[in-house]
Amino acid sequence: MNKGYPSDLIDEEWEGIKHFFERPDPRGNKGYHDKRTIVNGIFYVIKGGIQWRMMPNEYPPWETVYNHYSRLCKRNMY
Repeated sequence: MNKGYPSDLIDEEWEGIKHFFERPDPRGNKGYHDKRTIVNGIFYVIKGGIQWRMMPNEYPPWETVYNHYSRLCKRNMY
């Protein structure tokens, strides 16, 4: 994958964390957007200190990225 922004993960970084985003149950909706792209969008916002609505169009819609971020925060809170 091309590294488009300084905040994007390189291949080795993605390999280290992608298991956190794998679905344990193959049934149901697989998801429309690539998980790595969503994670890159989260890092873009956090590292850049921008508002979610200001994400570039190369990433999934900001609502999608924010919803994943919100669920990850709640899941890893306890």
